Amino acid sequence: MADEQKTETTANAGADTGAAKLTQEEVDRIVAQRLAREREKYSDYDDLRKKAETLEAEAKQRAEAEMTEVEKLKSQLSAKEKEVSELTVDREWRQTWEQREVEALNEEMNNLTDGQRNIVNALPLDQRRAAIREFQASVARGPHAGKGGKPEGVPSLDELEEIKLKYGPGSQRWREACRKYKEAQTRT
Repeated sequence: MADEQKTETTANAGADTGAAKLTQEEVDRIVAQRLAREREKYSDYDDLRKKAETLEAEAKQRAEAEMTEVEKLKSQLSAKEKEVSELTVDREWRQTWEQREVEALNEEMNNLTDGQRNIVNALPLDQRRAAIREFQASVARGPHAGKGGKPEGVPSLDELEEIKLKYGPGSQRWREACRKYKEAQTRT
């Protein structure tokens, strides 16, 4: 019985198809409509693909620009590190030279009084040796030496010491006396 029903259903299905037969034109039209709908779905695919390619290209350019910026910064950083290194070496060399110079000057100042040492230490490093020699020469010449052979208005180192003790190292007179002394030193 089940076999008879299957055969009937199959026969009925065949009868229905025969009644609704489509012509080739109708099939072509239906297929064309279906294809048109599918094409319409993906009609903007080319535009989207172009936009995606453009975005990818822009992202790549930005990445390259950032890389070049990073590379520029790395280059600048290495240049600054080199400059700092050179300055550090230069500073260390200067400190070493100044320490040696001060040690040598301190040995030369052994015969000077404390006041004379204070005056010498107040002078710039490059003028200290001349001041030490003048003090040593004034000691060798005696207590009145240095007053007759110097230009008028320029204090001797002994007078500088007296001014410093009397008025103080920050006073206007002290600074003026040091200025005159330095000017006289540069002229000789």
